[in-house]
Amino acid sequence: DADWMLNGGTLPGYLAVVNFGSDPKRNFTNLKKVRPDEPCMCGEYWCGWFDHWYEAHHVREAAELAEALCSINARRQSEENDIAEQAYAMIENRLAEAEENGEAPPRILVLEHDGWLQGIVGIVASRVTERYGLPSILISLEQSTLPVGPDPDDMGKGSGRSVKGLNLVEALDACSELLVRFGGHELAAGLTVRREDIPALR
Repeated sequence: DADWMLNGGTLPGYLAVVNFGSDPKRNFTNLKKVRPDEPCMCGEYWCGWFDHWYEAHHVREAAELAEALCSINARRQSEENDIAEQAYAMIENRLAEAEENGEAPPRILVLEHDGWLQGIVGIVASRVTERYGLPSILISLEQSTLPVGPDPDDMGKGSGRSVKGLNLVEALDACSELLVRFGGHELAAGLTVRREDIPALR
């Protein structure tokens, strides 16, 4: 009956809880035997978030956690700035090429890169749109299948930002045959696209 577990725990004074499993009646009866004067409680525990039976309570200093969070944030900011600088350089090159060839500048900026982190491209897309005043879509190919080729699994995930007057989701819907999936709203959207379809999307 594992009654010993009902007397376990590491925080004195806290009410015992029972893992009722597939036989709640039996387990609540056992709990009542051990704690007859306390209310019956059922708690949900997530592996790794709580102390193990009979172990000392785990604590960490707030300063240690703050330092770790600051380190993570600094690393993210550095990665964001690196991606932004790469994106700016790509845009400047394309604008210069368009001017040199007597072509009209792009009305929407679609950029892709194998090394960009998916979790950051949306933030950088906002910076690109703010800087150039144009809708932008940045596509991360970090999870794509290499080598480059017409592999159906060779896909990238992108994040786009728009400007007032251009509904980004409607624009993506107009070229939906090039996309695996997409969604969002007027000023921001996400998409999945095959690598081979990115030039046509652009």
